Amino acid sequence: MIERCVILKLWMEEVWALALSQLVDRKLLSRRRARRFLERRSGEMEALLRGSGIELRSLEIELERLKRVGIEVIPITSPAYPPQLRRLSSAPPALFKMGGCDLIGRSVAIVGTRTPSSEGKRIARELSGLFCRSGFVVVSGLALGVDGEAHRGT
Repeated sequence: MIERCVILKLWMEEVWALALSQLVDRKLLSRRRARRFLERRSGEMEALLRGSGIELRSLEIELERLKRVGIEVIPITSPAYPPQLRRLSSAPPALFKMGGCDLIGRSVAIVGTRTPSSEGKRIARELSGLFCRSGFVVVSGLALGVDGEAHRGT
């Protein structure tokens, strides 16, 4: 639940900031009015979250924790979000990224069962290592099993 709210908060902030910056760039809105609007939106966001039983401070703590361990949250509205993935009707609202990879370049997803055989684990590690050495970014749902072995292989 808290992860969904973190994503929602980031997504809403980014959407509003992007929309307002475009209005400011086109000289349809002053920077001062845009800043005041964002401040009001922040208060409304806090009220919305409180209505769902989550305090804004707990979201901020979660975002700080993610940042501390090196995890970046990339909302679907971000230019860093892979455009091919964004086009899917079932695209995730945000990605959690760890490391210095570029998600816009060549990538391959390696996913599978949580309980792979020894051979399945070995193949996942070898394939992901091969893709990594060939310049691909290896992505997965970070689940146990095949997904974890794929990341070990990179």
